[in-house]
Formats: sequence, C-alpha cells, structure tokens
Amino acid sequence: MTYRVVWQLVGQEDRFLDGGRLEDAYDDYTAAALAVSQWLADYAEAGRSEDGSHWVARRSSDADLELRIRIVPMTCVREDPARAGA
Repeated sequence: MTYRVVWQLVGQEDRFLDGGRLEDAYDDYTAAALAVSQWLADYAEAGRSEDGSHWVARRSSDADLELRIRIVPMTCVREDPARAGA
C-alpha cells in the first residue's frame, strides 16, 4: 500500500490555519514514518497526540501554533489533503 504524509498547522482553539502534504509518496508505512521522524527533528517539542492518531510538533512549550502530522493511505487523500483525517 502507498502512503502520504499530510500536515495541518493549527492555531489557538484548534483553528485550522494551513495544511498540505509532503511531495513524496511512500511504498510502506515504515518509510513514511521515517520521513515524519526526520521532519520532526527540527522541532523543540514533538511526539504523538494523546490518542495516538497523529504526531504533534511545536517550536516551544508555550507556542501558539501546533503542527499536526498524519500518515494516510493514498486512497484516503482527498482533494484537500490537509483536512484528511481532520
């Protein structure tokens, strides 16, 4: 199965600000997870969400913006990939 990595930039009160997807498609989930891991390395705070459905990254603990990242099967990526799984 082929996967994509989609992201959402979220502000205060879970307000959707922007989103998109990484250009690459990944042949398996492990390759997509490695891409996410490399992407998150630049953030001071990064980890899984409380429910485990996505990754969360912030520049600092008091940041107003939050980056949410999901790995989704290609069949789930809709016309607006940033809202996939939202």
